[in-house]
Amino acid sequence: TLRWILKGHTDWVWCAVFSTDSTLLASASDDETVRLWSTHTGKLLHILVGHEDRVFSVSFSADGRRLASMSEYEPVLLWCVETGTRQRIFGGKEGPHYSVTGVYEQQVVIYNRHIRSLTFSSDARRLAWVSDDWTVRLWEIEAQAPRILRGHEQAVVSVTFSPDSTQLASASQDGTVRLWNSDTSELKQILRGHISAVLSVAFSRDSRRLASASSDGTVRLWDTSAGTLLQTLVSQTVSLWSVIFLPDGQWLASVSDANRVTNNLVEIWDASTGVLRHTIHNGVQNPDAITISPDSRVLAVGSEDCVQLWDTESFM
Repeated sequence: TLRWILKGHTDWVWCAVFSTDSTLLASASDDETVRLWSTHTGKLLHILVGHEDRVFSVSFSADGRRLASMSEYEPVLLWCVETGTRQRIFGGKEGPHYSVTGVYEQQVVIYNRHIRSLTFSSDARRLAWVSDDWTVRLWEIEAQAPRILRGHEQAVVSVTFSPDSTQLASASQDGTVRLWNSDTSELKQILRGHISAVLSVAFSRDSRRLASASSDGTVRLWDTSAGTLLQTLVSQTVSLWSVIFLPDGQWLASVSDANRVTNNLVEIWDASTGVLRHTIHNGVQNPDAITISPDSRVLAVGSEDCVQLWDTESFM
């Protein structure tokens, strides 16, 4: 059931994320703004203005008090959620930065999709994001410079912390996922198996499994300790842009490409059996952002200049 359509952006929405308590949604757009919304009322609470280029990615701190945002060429900005004021700038112009489900106007373009290339660790001590030099920037909030994680052989397009904050996963055009120790920056595992670019990665709540989505049309589930493949989920379509675990760990949601004009799919999978349980033909052009609220009650799908909020009871 469609709950709200959040309208206000004047250009494409690339990213949408929930706060930990599920009461807020932040959306990032080509219109150079971040917008904060109430998920209960659909009301616009703040417009965060400060970027001078399209904003691709946003991430809440675990306590919901801070929000980080990143645009293509600019520094990462840190905001106070309550007041909507800017608190800090991380770094200088390094761009272009990329995001979860694709590479933007660089070398071999996979898809023009951008979701969550910027992420807070659960303990709110670190930020991580990807850069155009095939590396991951890992920045302690109180530090003056980042650690740089190197090893991918092509552009990195997705990065995420494990819920226990001990691991960082990065996904790349080179078809691999790399698991890093977030304390030491040591490379723990290289996950190989996709036959095309890996565009999105997500940890299960217990940090024991990792899901990776690829332009090869599959979601692969991995054991993060052993680095072994657990399951391969084959989409109805040729390419997957994004994947997330629902908070209970029982379900996975992926965004795929049924028709790149009007009929894109959100697919809901049983994470234990690999069975496709539900599909949503969301009726908007080229959805670019997908996220589930921490209480599992709302699915957000961003595209064009709006964000759709769906109640999940009808398909979970």
